[in-house]
Amino acid sequence: MQLGPSTLHRAPAVIALTALGVMAVPATSWAIVDTGAISGVITNQHTGDPVGGARVCASPYLSARNTSACVATDGSGEFKIEGLESNGATGEKYEVSASHAGLVNAYAYEIVVKAGETTDNVVLSLSEFGSIRGVVTAGGVPVEDVDVCADGPGFGCEHTAGHGEYEITDLAPGSSYRVYFEPPYKCALEACSTPYLSQYWDAAPVYEAARLVTVEEDETTSSINAALQTGGAIAGKVTSAATGKPIAGTVVCAYAIGVGEEEACVVTNAAGEYTDIGLPTGTYELEFDGNVCVESHGETTCTRQWVEQYYQGLVSVTQPATTSGVNIALVERGHEKPLSNAAPAVTGTATVGSTLMCSQGSWGNLPTSFTYQWLRNGTAIAGQTGTTYTVAIADEGTSLSCTVTATDGAGSTAATSTALAIAKPTPGVAGVTGVSVKGSEASVTLKCTGQTACVGKLELLVHVTVRGHGKHKKTTVHTVVIGTAALLIVANASKTVEVHLDSAGQKLLHAAGRKGLKVEFTGSGVTTATKTVK
Repeated sequence: MQLGPSTLHRAPAVIALTALGVMAVPATSWAIVDTGAISGVITNQHTGDPVGGARVCASPYLSARNTSACVATDGSGEFKIEGLESNGATGEKYEVSASHAGLVNAYAYEIVVKAGETTDNVVLSLSEFGSIRGVVTAGGVPVEDVDVCADGPGFGCEHTAGHGEYEITDLAPGSSYRVYFEPPYKCALEACSTPYLSQYWDAAPVYEAARLVTVEEDETTSSINAALQTGGAIAGKVTSAATGKPIAGTVVCAYAIGVGEEEACVVTNAAGEYTDIGLPTGTYELEFDGNVCVESHGETTCTRQWVEQYYQGLVSVTQPATTSGVNIALVERGHEKPLSNAAPAVTGTATVGSTLMCSQGSWGNLPTSFTYQWLRNGTAIAGQTGTTYTVAIADEGTSLSCTVTATDGAGSTAATSTALAIAKPTPGVAGVTGVSVKGSEASVTLKCTGQTACVGKLELLVHVTVRGHGKHKKTTVHTVVIGTAALLIVANASKTVEVHLDSAGQKLLHAAGRKGLKVEFTGSGVTTATKTVK
């Protein structure tokens, strides 16, 4: 087959697909599409009136493209969004959203936009918010600063005022909410307590038992009141096992058995006495953490001077009574630096996006505090000082570990975990599984294998033999690009890519006739393959 010089040196026409190469370009940079529009009206669902000044946006429906177009409605509530990509004659699906201050957003889905056309009569109605109102008391007396929260399609909270009144506004109409009442706490040093029990509306103790409160449009649901119950208490005294003297400023916590994370904490007074209040009827485990806390210039400082202990048995509470005489004697701590008995360990899945956990390890000499630092290839990762770490893309091909530093009054000791290797994902590569030609378009089917998407550029190449002229005839082979296309295929998926053959490619295909044209498929992110195209 011969190809004249004028053909060989022509600049290619608009390149949509190439037979022999794929260059890494964004998936949206090569496509030339027509556009359409969406028009309609926004109304107030409650009054039926048009809503002017509403913000209306159109976004591709269920698409990876993060593009949207927005306009404002006119005084008649009408809008028209133009310049929307239409994906040719088949159309593109859009999600339309409408919003306005003081009204509930509205949405329409799968609105089809076709080239050169306007999809009209899209009507969205914005509803008006509702509210919940009530009064909180305890023993018939209003309670101030109670946190009242409505949990439903959304979430809203308010504090009760001086007369125990509250109102939660901006709630979605036609929805049901569980209303939760959290009593105010008083805090001293490292502990906060309240004599009252939290509850849901209608005195329900847990979420599952809560009665639902229905909110209607532009209405206030009233009389959602609560009468807080007084909890039980545990009282006792903390002393030194060696001297019998009272221990002031140490924290005592009661943990409910079999009731999730229910707990209440209190600090001993100057006489070593405590009263742990606000406890629902049940059985409790008591922890004496050994910290002694003092407050100076508005700051609380705690040092662990005593060995942490639990009370020797479980303690029963019947509200609102107090279980007294729960006393304990604490043992004073030693004065040596912490000793690492077992290094911390990193656990979790070694993949990007997974959360790793650093254990504390095992320590001797009773450390009073612990700090954490995550390492990448042995170097500290800035800002990563928690017990957990989320694996980032930058960690691929490296190893992660964590260092735990234990401290007591005598000093600090550090211990580092073994490293966890983070493997690099196998890059995606697309292989050609089929090709057909109709007119000037080549439909190339590719399958992406690997752990990441196949991104790049597909090229269609033809190797053309040109015979020389004159006395010294020399035959040369030229590589001609007859089509290109951008490539974006998700991992382990197949996709058919439409490649427009340029004029040189169309002539070569026509000249090949029935025997077909031998075309090389190659590019970035593509496994090179040669196929005969007819």
